[in-house]
Amino acid sequence: VDTTGEWNGIAFDGPVGFKDALLADREAFVRGFVERLLEYALARKLDGPDMPVVERILERTLPNDYRLQDVIAEVVLSYPFRNVRN
Repeated sequence: VDTTGEWNGIAFDGPVGFKDALLADREAFVRGFVERLLEYALARKLDGPDMPVVERILERTLPNDYRLQDVIAEVVLSYPFRNVRN
């Protein structure tokens, strides 16, 4: 099993190295997570007008170190989620 790889330009070897690579640029990891979570919640791909919502979620969850429950709450309280049309 080859456990080497690269994430965001940072090479890693094994699970511990992957964790370290993720934590090296924590905001990029959290941004990607928020974007994917919001896409899942909206059941569609994000587009340009959604990016300020992502920024707002990141800003509001930063003081508590991006706690998962805070991120989920901000997604649920976001305008696109509350006004989704399916």
